[in-house]
Amino acid sequence: MFDVWKSRRTDIEKIADEVSRRVFLILAFPRSLYENIPNSLIESDYVVGYHFMIALNSYIELSKEKTDVEVQGLVLAQALSAAFGIDGVEVSERLLPMIQNPSLEFERGVSDANNAYDMILENNNDAFLEFNNNIRHLYR
Repeated sequence: MFDVWKSRRTDIEKIADEVSRRVFLILAFPRSLYENIPNSLIESDYVVGYHFMIALNSYIELSKEKTDVEVQGLVLAQALSAAFGIDGVEVSERLLPMIQNPSLEFERGVSDANNAYDMILENNNDAFLEFNNNIRHLYR
């Protein structure tokens, strides 16, 4: 019986690690320029919305659309924590108000992430082009 839980936990850990890896790579260029991600990126509703939706789409894809809300929340918190270099509590404090009352920039980030995710699934190399153009002013 415990082997079933152990197997499920391992699967969830693998999914969480892959979602975190995918989201972490989104900010590869600004990360290469600075030792730490600039606060202007972490504080941007657009950037948070974008990362949130890429993480959510990745989680849904990797979990084969079998979502457990609690597990989903933990995976998303881990992924955004890894991407932004902040702890899970800070991620939650930042993200929950945006989900409950999204700004136009958060919604634009979510929309652009959905478009990018579709492009990723089509193996389109330009998937992150619009995102990178939209955030350039935040770290230069």
